[in-house]
Amino acid sequence: MNVIIFYEHLVREWNAVQQLKKALEEKGARVKVYSLIFQRTEAILDSLAHHPDVIYMPWYNLELHEQILSPIVRKNPVVIINQHQEQVGSPASEVQLIPNTEATKNGCYHFAWGKHFENLMLNNGVDASMIRVTGNVRNDAGKSKKPTISKQELAEAYNLDAGKKWILFAENRGWLSQRNSEKTMQELIAMGSTAEQLKASLTYETTGLQMLVDEMWKLDENFAAQYELIYRPHPGTQFEKAIPDCVHVLTDRSIYDWINVVDLFLTCESTSIFEAEMCGVPCATIDHVEKITENKMAGLPDYPRLNSLLDINDEWIAALKEEQQNREPIYQRYIGLVDGKACERTVNETMEILKTPAKPQNLKKSTLYMNLHQLIFEVVTFIMVKAGLLYKLRFPKSAYVEARDIPYSSENKWIHKK
Repeated sequence: MNVIIFYEHLVREWNAVQQLKKALEEKGARVKVYSLIFQRTEAILDSLAHHPDVIYMPWYNLELHEQILSPIVRKNPVVIINQHQEQVGSPASEVQLIPNTEATKNGCYHFAWGKHFENLMLNNGVDASMIRVTGNVRNDAGKSKKPTISKQELAEAYNLDAGKKWILFAENRGWLSQRNSEKTMQELIAMGSTAEQLKASLTYETTGLQMLVDEMWKLDENFAAQYELIYRPHPGTQFEKAIPDCVHVLTDRSIYDWINVVDLFLTCESTSIFEAEMCGVPCATIDHVEKITENKMAGLPDYPRLNSLLDINDEWIAALKEEQQNREPIYQRYIGLVDGKACERTVNETMEILKTPAKPQNLKKSTLYMNLHQLIFEVVTFIMVKAGLLYKLRFPKSAYVEARDIPYSSENKWIHKK
């Protein structure tokens, strides 16, 4: 059995992808892992010699996604599994999470974390026979008895003070504002968003981010003496604003490596708050701009809200923790079953699916120009990275924005550490 696993964001998916790879290899599979952004041509070439029986995708919703896979599938029998790496959205953004072509709806299998996303797909034309509820492989790390790295090790590696309390701020803004191009906007509109919604989201991102940074500069010496504020930008973005010394912009490693050692989790609207709550970390949202209701992420308004970073103190954190321990968990409604066995279920469901012969895939074909453009992008990016010019010239622009996901970049060497 030949398997290809594509991923999009290293910090979001890498550890889970490696876990899935190992489990499949234990079943006798040959498994290759590729970046869907930076190693697509390599995957195509590998598929010429080893035609895949199974392809796992982080997303697979549009005609464009069909075109991406078409050189690999080539109408041959293959099982496509959409892992849907994002399954919780706002009323406005949910349309971007669900497939909108017949091939992406019912020509592939959909692995859902739980009932929340399963129902969303059923309500949007996906046949029940194509859905499997497996849980999220990423969340298996939250139930692990063996942390991959200790607080002291992280402190030494990233120049943090292990004697202070650590606060993790997981950002969810920046993706849209750093891709504010006509092409991106048209793609999002094709997925179901409106121009008005996108305009409102852009204003919200830029205004809210600047207000957060302005407040960071108001943190005083007493705060710096007690806390380390770890700011984690949204995957696939670059954070370039000036910040005070008590704030550390860190993008390395799985988010669980950080969740397992912090004393407080904050976010504007990142769904990683569900994972932090699952791990028992006190959680709250903080937002300096009120978001319109249709753009608010499902479940996030249910969490306690912090008005200002300046209001953080030990007493407030202790009260937040006690309140969280005494109420019904919020995360269970959105990320499904969390028992440490999602990877096992994912592999088992894959094996069951393979018992039925796969049907040929008749996908929207990619053009020669599209494939050539991708090849040139990958070659130029590789040369720019190896020459140390990507950050200096910020070219190619899209590679610069996505630099945290380049697997061969020296700044992502953490993925090669055990």
